[in-house]
Amino acid sequence: MFPCLTVVRRQSLQTGGKSNDMSEGMFVSGVVQERFSDYRKPALMLLAPTCTWKCCTESGIPPDVCINNHLCSRQQYFLSVEEMWHMYSTNPITCALLFGGLEPMDSIDGVLTMARYFRAHTRDDIVVYTGYTHLECASKLGPFRELENMIFKFGRYQPGDRPHVDRVLGVPLASDNQYAIRIGEFD
Repeated sequence: MFPCLTVVRRQSLQTGGKSNDMSEGMFVSGVVQERFSDYRKPALMLLAPTCTWKCCTESGIPPDVCINNHLCSRQQYFLSVEEMWHMYSTNPITCALLFGGLEPMDSIDGVLTMARYFRAHTRDDIVVYTGYTHLECASKLGPFRELENMIFKFGRYQPGDRPHVDRVLGVPLASDNQYAIRIGEFD
């Protein structure tokens, strides 16, 4: 067994812990198999394929200034839950699943599908980086409350803010208004 992979021993009564449909998954603009800079634990990072550029619009800066703008030119592709789980479970380094890239909340159905499949197999942390505020996401968080160890990073990039180390993520965030919470603890 890998050092940080906590495998769930119980299996779903309906599916035996496996997907019945090979088409379950989400579109991504890429996968980073070992990401070390966005969470205190090494993570498999799924890159969300779209964004509304809300950070840039509100700050009055062009989208090409965004640190993730280069992801727009990447070809989107479908990643199945089985492919995601294989990448995660066969890597002895990763200890968390992370959604980031562009805007995961704009791909909420795919994120939830991946998170549920992941949770059926392990209790390891799931982290969602969103530029939306907690208030803007509140109506979409309900289904995530049933999953253990769900962490959401909220808040948009604001130019000129000072970075700070977030206590939940254990890594620096770029703006004062950005913070992470474990869903169910404070929401």
